[in-house]
Amino acid sequence: MSEAAGATPVEFVADGFTFRVDPVTLRDSCTDPAGLAEFCDAHPTLPATVAYLRMLGRLDEAEQRGLATLPDSSDPARRAAALARLAHVQQWQGRFDEALATFEAALADVERLDHPRLHASVLQHRAKCRLDAGDLCGALADARAALDLRRDADEDEIASTRLLISVCDARARTGGERTDRR
Repeated sequence: MSEAAGATPVEFVADGFTFRVDPVTLRDSCTDPAGLAEFCDAHPTLPATVAYLRMLGRLDEAEQRGLATLPDSSDPARRAAALARLAHVQQWQGRFDEALATFEAALADVERLDHPRLHASVLQHRAKCRLDAGDLCGALADARAALDLRRDADEDEIASTRLLISVCDARARTGGERTDRR
């Protein structure tokens, strides 16, 4: 039985593409990778391209574009979002300490703002990073804080956070091991 047995699959739509969150790994992917690759090539400076390149597995390119967006992010909200995208790339590269430091920088920016949606997003992504790094307690604390901030969010965001909490709980019950045997 997988960690997310009984969990509702999470899907979302952005820029006309459908994305799915794997209920075990919590990694997001696009249902149309070829179309998404074309979109990334046509929109190299769009901030979301960093995330899309990450989902396509083009991690070095995603990191380069993520770094390039930071100087243009002079206001705290845009800078926090750019840092979170970059940290997520670092996480997928397996550079957890660096990713967590980048998430901390994003949180330092966002905590100065009254922006619960962005705060919740950064916390949720840091929770996923902590989970991948083996810090179950930290992951669960971040996920619960994100859910608390998302009281008035749309159902997709709430479902995504609930799935994360479910996976954290399942891994805690199995001693931190993934149960999918991948």
